[in-house]
Amino acid sequence: MTSIAETIDVADINDIAAYFSSQKRKAGSHENVGASAGRRLYMQGIKRKGVDACADCHGDNGMGNIFAQYPLIAGQHSDYIVTTLKRFRSGKRNNDLSNIMQDIAEKLSDEEITLLASYIMNLK
Repeated sequence: MTSIAETIDVADINDIAAYFSSQKRKAGSHENVGASAGRRLYMQGIKRKGVDACADCHGDNGMGNIFAQYPLIAGQHSDYIVTTLKRFRSGKRNNDLSNIMQDIAEKLSDEEITLLASYIMNLK
């Protein structure tokens, strides 16, 4: 994204932001396998592993928290969520200044990441 963003004229940024913010989000269209397990992980976390609930920061509906700068994740494509969590887990992504996401992702299995991604994709 950086190489693309660098080519955008500063004057166009507000127009681009307005366009994307006006788009209606769509929930995922694939079957939400493991919906109850994904929901439980998202809403409750995994206490025995020290994993806080995603909802604690991103909200019950995945809309984020603008004041705390936690992003909106509802409706995000599951492949993106899987890739992002795995990159946090491996340390390849480290743009979280407080290391919250790295700490959480390090404790998640591939199966747990997949369940979360499927649930998040279907949030509205």
